[in-house]
Amino acid sequence: MILTPTARVTMGLGFTQIVGWGTTYLMPSVLGRELQDSLGISPELVFAGITVMFGVGAVLSPASAGSSTAPARAA
Repeated sequence: MILTPTARVTMGLGFTQIVGWGTTYLMPSVLGRELQDSLGISPELVFAGITVMFGVGAVLSPASAGSSTAPARAA
């Protein structure tokens, strides 16, 4: 199967997105105890950090996407 350069780039970006998000979601469950012990904080605080990260990302992502995805304003 011969892939065009555009298809290769799209597949490469898709793969890196899957790996990146998978790493982000799994990081607290794998490293949570080590983070807790090394930082001296409670487990709740370790897992609250990832929750805050996703919340901030969700709130700021529309602003970073540009005007093409911004909701239409009433006149």
